[in-house]
Amino acid sequence: MDRHCELAAATLALGLLGTAPALAEESGDGWHVSLTPYLWMIGVSGDLTLPGQDLSADFGDLWDHLDAGFLGKGEVRYDRFGVLGDVLYLKISGTNTRDLAHLPIIDTKTKLSATSATFAGFYRVYDTEQWNVDLLAGARYNDFKTELHATAGGPGGSRSVSKDWTDPIIGVRANVRTGKKGSLTGYADYGGFGVNDATEWQVMGSYNYQWTENWSVSAGYRYFAVNVDKGESQYDLTLAGPLIGVTFTF
Repeated sequence: MDRHCELAAATLALGLLGTAPALAEESGDGWHVSLTPYLWMIGVSGDLTLPGQDLSADFGDLWDHLDAGFLGKGEVRYDRFGVLGDVLYLKISGTNTRDLAHLPIIDTKTKLSATSATFAGFYRVYDTEQWNVDLLAGARYNDFKTELHATAGGPGGSRSVSKDWTDPIIGVRANVRTGKKGSLTGYADYGGFGVNDATEWQVMGSYNYQWTENWSVSAGYRYFAVNVDKGESQYDLTLAGPLIGVTFTF
């Protein structure tokens, strides 16, 4: 499959990503605020209708073409009620040269950007020194833009496409302590419900270590699947890979 198609599909899928769960959860009443920058070492595979082509790209493929990126979340909780926000921004570009017999050399440059912003409220339905469980509901905004510029021995031409939409999501999150400083977090959500001809779901698990009173580190694995059917645009993609994060709590 053409590298530009792989990058376009991967970027669109990344733009559809949902809430990254907090990688370390605190029990107890009162105010709790946390900030978590994280890295997801992602691989992508699936089907892309251009028409009906298979695609695959590993973390190295995406990293080689990454111009800018940010992944992070913040969370505020008071007693059993809380809100969280998750932001993902990626900008990817690639170039390609085609030298066809008896034709001018064609140079193409593709620029792709994806933004995903999720906001959700949650309620802690179960909370002990050992366990806590949250139910959440909210919305996910997705914005995808692509630009293509081509030259063939003369003035070039450009084309751009932009898509954005907002989907509802629901989810559940649980955390269990494994010792004085260790804990395990599990998370799952489902979104879309066909509202914008899209459905998506994801699961994640991580091990968290409380390094200090205010800092913790986490490592885990995340799996995300999305299906989009928007007329000529059809995607059936899965994204999966290990992740690491650092959480600051105050």
